Amino acid sequence: MPFFRNAIILTFLTAAVWALRLPFAGVYAESWDAVDFALALQRYDIFNMQPHFPGYPLYILAGHLFLPFAEEPVRALTLLSVWCGALSQIPFYLLAQKLLPDARSRWTAMLLFAASPLLGLTVVQPMSDAFGLLAVLVLLAVIAATLHLSGRPLFLLTCLAAVWFALLLGIRLSSFPFGFLLLHPLFRLFRERRSLGGFIARTAVVVLLFLAALAGWLLPTAATEGGLVPFWQLGQAFAVGHFTDWGGTSFSSGASCGERLYGFLWERLTLNGLIGTSEEAFAQGLTGWLNILVLAVLIGGAAAGAADLLRRRPQPAVVWFLALAAGPYALWAFFGQNSEKARHILPLLPLLLLLVAHGFSVLGNRPRRFAGKAAVCMLFAGVLAVLTVRQAAVLQRHLDPPPALQLVRFVESRYPPEGTLLYTWEEERLFDYYAPAYETERVRRFAYFAQSLTLHASTVSRVLVTNAVLDGFPPELRPAAKEVARFSADPFLYPTYHTVILYELPTQGAQQPTDGSRRRPPALPNG
Repeated sequence: MPFFRNAIILTFLTAAVWALRLPFAGVYAESWDAVDFALALQRYDIFNMQPHFPGYPLYILAGHLFLPFAEEPVRALTLLSVWCGALSQIPFYLLAQKLLPDARSRWTAMLLFAASPLLGLTVVQPMSDAFGLLAVLVLLAVIAATLHLSGRPLFLLTCLAAVWFALLLGIRLSSFPFGFLLLHPLFRLFRERRSLGGFIARTAVVVLLFLAALAGWLLPTAATEGGLVPFWQLGQAFAVGHFTDWGGTSFSSGASCGERLYGFLWERLTLNGLIGTSEEAFAQGLTGWLNILVLAVLIGGAAAGAADLLRRRPQPAVVWFLALAAGPYALWAFFGQNSEKARHILPLLPLLLLLVAHGFSVLGNRPRRFAGKAAVCMLFAGVLAVLTVRQAAVLQRHLDPPPALQLVRFVESRYPPEGTLLYTWEEERLFDYYAPAYETERVRRFAYFAQSLTLHASTVSRVLVTNAVLDGFPPELRPAAKEVARFSADPFLYPTYHTVILYELPTQGAQQPTDGSRRRPPALPNG
């Protein structure tokens, strides 16, 4: 009976999440990656960043399934994200069943998961993150199901997990650290082995199944670029650029380790992940006090959950599962991903919410009197209400055009394409998609900018520059720039391009001697 009751509740929650978020499915390509994915639905070409390496073949294939029901590619991708966000409730519940001790803590986790502003925002965007998160949760749920299995069932689920991990890489390659989780059931197969030869044979089957599933999407994808060798060369070039130039990683961002750690733990996991706000808005006015209260309750729940786990000393299998689920990806997100984008911590958020939910359950069990239990329930209900209202507000604001797209529309309405040259950074990709008639150039060095102006001197009558470019120019040039328009939005929605400023620059004022200094613009998107 509890099984059918839980299945009905879970079905209702999944349907409710889908129905409530569907009207807010985005209609704009708001970033470089979003344009890449939208263009890939029109013509798949990894060399021309449609999309960028490694091609996200299974994500693009899934997007094509929704294309007949949508008016254009961006809408198709957002519909896919909404469906993935709703379906994510199911593997998350299965994961909670294996890791949380009672029904109350499981449904507490489900409500926190459904109300999360960051998760709500992710599932209305034309990006691979929602599909990737669904695939990660399925992998976690499958491997968590092996925690109390042995023998043939353990081996079969290990094979299933290996195949699913190979498919996950075709959806979102940056989820590769979750492959370390496969060591967990393999180690248990090793411990219960009857002979070394039998274990080697089973491991060989798991590896072969993984390779077969990997080849199922990798070989056709490589064929679109001329074969494995050109595809490998494309991957090498992408990796070099990602880690040494534009990826925003710890190797290329210029930020110190302490600054990145502060941004990762406080801004991304805590502010963006737990309460769905930005550092700029965290402590402003009355809302700031509410943010502090909500955050204190959530951190208190996480602390209570962690303290209870330390006191109970869970089984080593559970400890290793959690360590392999969180540790490798956390290191990858910290060192190898763009620290300014909250979507890169998404796979860690479900585990954090499970910890918070367990803490609320522990706190609810401690008071012996009804008044104490009621107080804990009211605190949780208040936090849940705040997160739900905040998610609704985030979804509503996301329907407005992003600042970078407002820039495109403004330029279209104010300047003719003929004689207009626009120097940008990531905004260039939106011009390529929405206003291809305009000539744009992405600038990294002032020396290149000065040379470009010289080359275009006879054909350009007006020069426009965005703040992403101007911020890297020599100080003596900035007074010559005249601000024309400014577009702003919530930094939580658009971490790197929440404020876009357009300047008009006199051509003669731009041709200054250059010292060849490099600039550090906002990092290119990195999938």
